[in-house]
Amino acid sequence: RFFISLVCDQQTHQKKQDNHGIRPLPNLETKFVAANTLIGLPEMGQMTLVDPRVGLIEKEIEALYHSHFSIQRRDRKLALQSKIKTLRQELGKLLAESLMAPKKAQHVADWDPFDPQSTADFFDPHWMFGRSLKDGFAIVIGNPPYVQIQNFSGERCQKDWEAQKYTTYAKTGDLYCLFYERGYQMLNANGILTLITSNKWMRAAYGKALREFFLSNGEIKQLIDFSDSPIFTAATTYTNILVWVKKEKPNTSNCLSYDLKPVYEKQSTLADLLNVAGESEGIFNENAFVVISSEWTRIKKRIEALGTPLKDWNIAINYGIKTGCNEAFIVNGKTREALIAEDPKSDKIFKPILRGRDIKRYSIQFADLWMIDAHNGYPGQSGNRILPVDIRTSYPAIWKHLNKANIELSGKVENRADQGNHWTNLRNCAYHEEFNKEKIVYAEIVYDSAFYYDTDNYAPEATSFIMTGEHLKYLAAMLNSRLLTQVFKRFYAGGDLRGDTFRYKKAFLELLPVKKPSQAEAALFEKLVTLVQFVKSSSENPVADVTQNSDRIVGATIYSFLEDLIDACVMECYFREHMAERDLLFHDTMAPHLAAYDPAASESQQRDFLTHLHTTLNAPSHPIRNRLLRLTTDSPDLLAVIKAEGRV
Repeated sequence: RFFISLVCDQQTHQKKQDNHGIRPLPNLETKFVAANTLIGLPEMGQMTLVDPRVGLIEKEIEALYHSHFSIQRRDRKLALQSKIKTLRQELGKLLAESLMAPKKAQHVADWDPFDPQSTADFFDPHWMFGRSLKDGFAIVIGNPPYVQIQNFSGERCQKDWEAQKYTTYAKTGDLYCLFYERGYQMLNANGILTLITSNKWMRAAYGKALREFFLSNGEIKQLIDFSDSPIFTAATTYTNILVWVKKEKPNTSNCLSYDLKPVYEKQSTLADLLNVAGESEGIFNENAFVVISSEWTRIKKRIEALGTPLKDWNIAINYGIKTGCNEAFIVNGKTREALIAEDPKSDKIFKPILRGRDIKRYSIQFADLWMIDAHNGYPGQSGNRILPVDIRTSYPAIWKHLNKANIELSGKVENRADQGNHWTNLRNCAYHEEFNKEKIVYAEIVYDSAFYYDTDNYAPEATSFIMTGEHLKYLAAMLNSRLLTQVFKRFYAGGDLRGDTFRYKKAFLELLPVKKPSQAEAALFEKLVTLVQFVKSSSENPVADVTQNSDRIVGATIYSFLEDLIDACVMECYFREHMAERDLLFHDTMAPHLAAYDPAASESQQRDFLTHLHTTLNAPSHPIRNRLLRLTTDSPDLLAVIKAEGRV
């Protein structure tokens, strides 16, 4: 391709008729190498100090390279190549006697720059291209592989990478991180690095060292985030392009940042996409590199100014129960009834189980699944330890069931890793008592927020989490709101997952700043969350299949109204002054209407209260309805931005 390019770029000499006026092409063999880029050699300067002959031979090789580039006679070209090979062999011997191990030195000496099929198991610009590159390249570009380093666990290559002492190396990281650092090592001062890679480093935990590296060693000139746009047809990737300059004084203030996901079209050029998207704002720190619109940057700053990270709240976040073999320990309602019929005591050991898919925003869809709670003992509330469950002696029907499951699963139950004192016991769970408390349950991987306040002792399994502690109903409202859902998804959720999903991983969620409530705010949201969960979970007013009858339509309408109202009340917690200036406040107006609400009332009384509340607040003349309608028109640059985020 380079030969063709040189031919096409030449201006032909009209006076010369030989070779159609095209000048002889140069010899490019010494300008290209195929090599293992991640493995370097000791500095040539160190070798020269050990043996001065190294420097002399090196100069002679470089001079021969220079002659080889423009020579036109084939016999002279081959003679030069032979001489260069001989000198390299001699240099290899010197290296073996100085710094390098003999075996590695032989690899270096045997490398043939004139063999197009030769791939070196190292890369060193100085050694391969000559002294002119002792300070590095002006430009490094590439599309390195996106492969997790742990895929090479125990292999020689992993040990070689580790031996290179990359500061960005992590066994849980990705190979492309090392290419970024290697590219930096090969640059000269003010050299430019441009790679197209996965964008997971921007927010994933393993990318922290790489983010710190970028911030400490140069200037980010341009960051283009494609998110999950399909720019590679052969695979689903999450892609970015980084343009980064090696500088002694780091700087990120002049970076051009672009979010191309909203405008991506495969047929468009990159220049057109950048023009259509316009500049976004880059927020770069060791915790995350985020490319975002200026409106959301303003929102993020406000959230962080008023909020306290959840890790500093008086709450605990824990995994759901890991049985180690759900096929044996989780049964359907029919099986449970049969086991209870066989031995009535079995009823004591079942707990209703929730999977991640069963948990929705403000509701659950219980799938009639039950866990055999054969716990391994745990600390009780009084300080006394609750003893492990002995299935063999106390629950004969369950013992028979687990034995049968173990046989059918070829010993999988008995030989699983997650088990307690006996294979019929679940693994130790120090927070087992938390499942019996009031709590928030939520799924880990979601399309949208899905937090549910639970007082019915559900036990979520391993695809879910529980949150216990203070102000749980208030937190359920906050975490389900459009505002904090989008703030979390954009700034705290780590690397993107497939299909617009994101992940409420504990380490991510604990960093989310949430404003602590006043007494009045806590009381307001406690009632609103109780009401909205009652509407959504009511057997007579389910949200699903709302077209079947008028009751369901009414239920869906009230639910939608209450959710919009909660969203507005959450916004007021953070933007009260802004909303007060536009007559868009809700808290004080809502309080009198909720004063008479009794969550302990009968279902029919609560339905009557909800119907009356909705009819009153949604009346054309009521200020609550009026303010809900004016949120977007009266605050186009702030509240409308938040409201524009749809719901799943």
